[in-house]
Amino acid sequence: MDPTVESLDQETIEMIIAGGKQFQVYQEQTYVFMAAYVAWLYYHVTTLDDEVAHIWPSPRLKFGKVLWLLTRYSTTFAMVVDMFSYPNYLTRVWPSCTHQNTLGMLARASSEGIIWLCLYALLKGKKVFLYLLVALYLGFLIPIQTLVYMNLATREAGPLSWFDEHLGWPCNYSAPLRRDLFAVAGYVALTRSLVVAIAGGVTVFVRYKNQRNNLMMVIRREGGLYLISATLLIFVNGIVMTPGIPTSPLQWVVPSLRWVFVTIFADRLLVQMRKVDDPGTRAALTTLMFHHDNKRTGLSGGSEDFSDDYGNAEGVHEMREVEGAQGKSVTDGSGSSDTRRGSGVELRRQGTAA
Repeated sequence: MDPTVESLDQETIEMIIAGGKQFQVYQEQTYVFMAAYVAWLYYHVTTLDDEVAHIWPSPRLKFGKVLWLLTRYSTTFAMVVDMFSYPNYLTRVWPSCTHQNTLGMLARASSEGIIWLCLYALLKGKKVFLYLLVALYLGFLIPIQTLVYMNLATREAGPLSWFDEHLGWPCNYSAPLRRDLFAVAGYVALTRSLVVAIAGGVTVFVRYKNQRNNLMMVIRREGGLYLISATLLIFVNGIVMTPGIPTSPLQWVVPSLRWVFVTIFADRLLVQMRKVDDPGTRAALTTLMFHHDNKRTGLSGGSEDFSDDYGNAEGVHEMREVEGAQGKSVTDGSGSSDTRRGSGVELRRQGTAA
């Protein structure tokens, strides 16, 4: 017999046998989340050329640019940091284990904000819509994050057990006590996605149903993919995270897919809007988000100031198609969370509701 095994006492051997199922769960979680993180990092690296070509040339840090960069880089940094919470035989201090999901919550909140910003642009940037959308966004975001935090606050990072130490885990957690709050947060997030989907669908259908330009194709494709994927994944996540539902791989597959796909679709939405070649149609929806240089063009028929910020945007955002004797002219104005271990088999991701 292996001398290492002979040196183990009976209690340790029984603990190893009892932890066999839990070890399998740990391995599945590791493979799923690491695959998701690598997929996002691959996407980030392969789209750096689009970022340099279409995002960085904007000379001003308008809100859309800041939000896009915040989503992209907070997601990347959060995933890189979280990779070190998987087996690596490194020692970490307890506070870093406790607060490591903060960046992930920020990244998910900012990616959601991109869609609300695009909805605001579709509504032509009037102040009344700005106030309404900000109120709705915060009205959903604050309760969701509060419920998630209340659940996470019930679990604590502690010293590694013999089992965790030999498996290479750098952090150990007690079991959360209020998973029911996390489930409620998931249903609130589902309601939020439905509200955005309905509002966006009605806006596009009513205001832009007869438009077939490239920009509207981007809005329908990328925005539609975001809303459909977010709604479906949040719905499934709400079901599998309901207290009393038996543990299954879906309880970590769905959150990982949601984080990666939803963030990618939000990222692509703004990039593709910036890549549209027609300045006449692009300016009407993207002026709020990115700075446009003041240039005289044949499409605008004059010099237009696209540097307005949110404060003076009301009433300016409109797009008029004018049929003249010499052809068509378009004028526009800028008008969580780690609850991996504890008693029994605990989910690894409880910060993914928001």
